[in-house]
Amino acid sequence: MTKNTKAVYTLNSAMKIWLILALIVTWLPFVFNLPVVLHFLIVSIIVCQSFVFYKKIVLAAWIRFVFILSVLIVAGLFSLLHYSVEGVISFSLLAVFFKIFEIKSKKDIYVLLMSLLFVNSTACILNQSLFYSVWLIVNMSILLSVFVAIEHHQAMSFHKIIGFTVKQMLICIPLMLIVFLMFPRINAFWSMPGLSDQATTGLSDSLSPGSIANLAQSNAAAFRVTFTDKNKKPISLQQQPKLSDLYWRAMTLDYFDGKTWSQNDQFSEIKWQKPKVEMADSRYYQIIMQPSFQRLMLILDRLSTNIKQSTLMQDQTVLANVEFEKIKKYDVVSSRQFFDQVVITDLQLELLTQLPDSINPKTYQFSQTLMQDSQSVIDYIQKVLDHFKTNQFYYTLSPPTLNTKNQIDEFLFESKEGFCSHYASAFTVLMRMQNIPSRIVGGYLGGEYNDLGGFWQINQKQAHAWVEVYINGTWIRIDPTASVALTRIEQGMDSMFEANGLVEIIARSSWMSAFQKRMDAMNYAWQNKVLNYSANKQSKLVQNVGSWWNQNFKQVLLSILIISVLIFIGWALRMPISYLFLPLHTKWVKKLDKRLGQVKPNQSMEDKLILFVKANPNKKEQAEAFLTIYLSWRFAVNSNIQITQLKQKFKQLIST
Repeated sequence: MTKNTKAVYTLNSAMKIWLILALIVTWLPFVFNLPVVLHFLIVSIIVCQSFVFYKKIVLAAWIRFVFILSVLIVAGLFSLLHYSVEGVISFSLLAVFFKIFEIKSKKDIYVLLMSLLFVNSTACILNQSLFYSVWLIVNMSILLSVFVAIEHHQAMSFHKIIGFTVKQMLICIPLMLIVFLMFPRINAFWSMPGLSDQATTGLSDSLSPGSIANLAQSNAAAFRVTFTDKNKKPISLQQQPKLSDLYWRAMTLDYFDGKTWSQNDQFSEIKWQKPKVEMADSRYYQIIMQPSFQRLMLILDRLSTNIKQSTLMQDQTVLANVEFEKIKKYDVVSSRQFFDQVVITDLQLELLTQLPDSINPKTYQFSQTLMQDSQSVIDYIQKVLDHFKTNQFYYTLSPPTLNTKNQIDEFLFESKEGFCSHYASAFTVLMRMQNIPSRIVGGYLGGEYNDLGGFWQINQKQAHAWVEVYINGTWIRIDPTASVALTRIEQGMDSMFEANGLVEIIARSSWMSAFQKRMDAMNYAWQNKVLNYSANKQSKLVQNVGSWWNQNFKQVLLSILIISVLIFIGWALRMPISYLFLPLHTKWVKKLDKRLGQVKPNQSMEDKLILFVKANPNKKEQAEAFLTIYLSWRFAVNSNIQITQLKQKFKQLIST
């Protein structure tokens, strides 16, 4: 580093502080979303530039070049190796931050601030929650304050700068609302790469015992549901379904290799068929899905109406036509009764009873014994469930690892500890060993009802796996976990374990639960009304406004006229009296010109009176008296001069 003898552009202390504040404010929203290495580089830039500002030195050109080039190479390699939204944003953020090393004029400062505003807006791609949006608006107001401070830091105090910025942003709110509500909403002409670490549904196309354990305790929202009537009006608390009835189907797993369950591609798309009569147990509800970057759509039981822009599969799961890259809302009507009389082909029957050869011999012998003692398939199923219930099986999120080839044997006769995927896997194998068609279903169980917003919130910790068994043309849902942990089914995941640690104790406290419920209700309203404001809603709004306008045209015009008159009266009362009587000024000037016998435009009243006094020396006192009260009337904001008094003085002036 070398001492700078001649600065290209001088920044005073206040401007330096404002610029460092702008960098910090822009960086903070990305703290929880971008990689640690990026934060290290950004902090290095901020610290380095702060040191340069403090010591009043300038980095040599070659030092800046080497530093910037090395960091951009690291950021570029990260972006190439992790091609995702985070990679692109990381590279852009660093590129903008390096601009602070190139400030040579005030124009460079403005370019930097405009770039920071742009980068600040890209944070919306990573998170669109209400809290995050408010945070970004505050950031934007601070960055705009930096604009004002750079230009007026000597003439305005800190409080005035903030107040001026807030005032200007408030003025923009009406225009912002008009643009949001009325500007045509069109689909994007490009697609963005997915977030690299955000498979937020927690459900993949395969399942091994232990795959959901890491997700079970996450409080991140997966989706929200509002139950309605036929007219899409929310139902009352008394009409809400039971917690234990909320089995949200996402996918089925029907192929087993001895360790992992996966989906079989033999089950293809089918055409949805509307039921001939309306089902008595139909449920109507609206779902708001969080971005998952998957096509899985959550439903209860089986569809009894079609969902737009979706595909119905043979296993009665539903896939969206495109991945959920943003929050998505859709309406569903489903029915448990519509599961009856489902026909499966011979090929499907073979797939639904498939098992790998020569594994789990103990389990096979056990299933043979149970079936010999059973009167029917239903009796056999009940005996399997009773075995789980009466033989000291335990529900735990930290089961021992199953390392042997015969994992089902090891689970059933040795460890006897596991969670939903362990019990669903073992149960399905026991069914298939007796040629009973069965499959594992992955999805969510239950939810948390928010009485403030009238909706159910299903978090990641509600992820669950259960079994569907095909008996006499009907798919029957069986949850073997209920035989071991009935509380998990009826009361939810939180009821299974006591709070451990101070953080979890606080999180489960009544006041924190109430606060969280209120925040969830606000987020739900934000997602439902703002983020889901689609082209269809906009079209409906325009139609409603047009219809209302046609019905109330005369009343609207009359109201506008009255409001305009009131606004004008209010404006007139607040303006100086001189602005209300400018015609008098013009009239008096014309009379003076007539008495003088000449017209000289662009002269003030004072100039006119000087010429008038020269022509009429005896009128000097009257001219001075008139000019004094005229100037007070003409230019004073709060003048007490009466117009009649002024007219009288002018009449005396020009009288002969």
